[in-house]
Amino acid sequence: MQTVRPGFKMLIDSVKHLTGKAHLSALLRHFARYFLDTLQRRNLFPNPVSTPSARRRIKRFLRIMIQSRQILIRTVIYSLTALLATGVVFGQNHPKANGAPVEWPSFESALESAKDTGKIVLIDVFAPTCPWCRKMQAEVYTDRQLQNYLYSTFEIGRIDISIDSDTVKFKGYELSSAQLGAGFGATGTPTTIFMEPGGEYITRLPGYHGLDEFREVLRYVGSGSYKDMSFTDYLEVKE
Repeated sequence: MQTVRPGFKMLIDSVKHLTGKAHLSALLRHFARYFLDTLQRRNLFPNPVSTPSARRRIKRFLRIMIQSRQILIRTVIYSLTALLATGVVFGQNHPKANGAPVEWPSFESALESAKDTGKIVLIDVFAPTCPWCRKMQAEVYTDRQLQNYLYSTFEIGRIDISIDSDTVKFKGYELSSAQLGAGFGATGTPTTIFMEPGGEYITRLPGYHGLDEFREVLRYVGSGSYKDMSFTDYLEVKE
């Protein structure tokens, strides 16, 4: 184990206290990835780093970094900030999103598939500049159990409401994606649209929703309970 200079003891102890032993190694790995990515973006090291000379240069750089008080302090601050944003430190045990990103077919493909499978159609209305859309894709749709239910119960598709120059055919009309989204009442993003296999509108769910709540909505619609009761009644019956 490397000897830590006395001037750094309080800083290192603070990091250990904040993260705990279980997270300290992950924190250090994050430091390494952070610096490696930064150096590769600035073309200071080859990408990928596969040669012995490149690895030696990285080790030499990291030794210099550790010997510099200001660089180390800034590294801890930047890395802790990044880790706090993802919920890694301070002993948080959030469920991990462990599935691959959802591959979204087009709106028209989803409706065409539903004619053959008889599944309910789920349409994700999004915009590339929407941060809550990205958050939902990264933190909700990547859950493996949710994906299993999603793929087995629904035909899925997507509408990008920022596009007004394309042509989407629906119910005998030719509309742009922006017009189609507005027609479904999607005034913001993300919005989740549910439709019958034949294209009849069921309901829409506006805004971002966390994993547990969104899972319940999928089960409410996917089970057909929406035909007989409200979502509130459905939750009460479950309890």
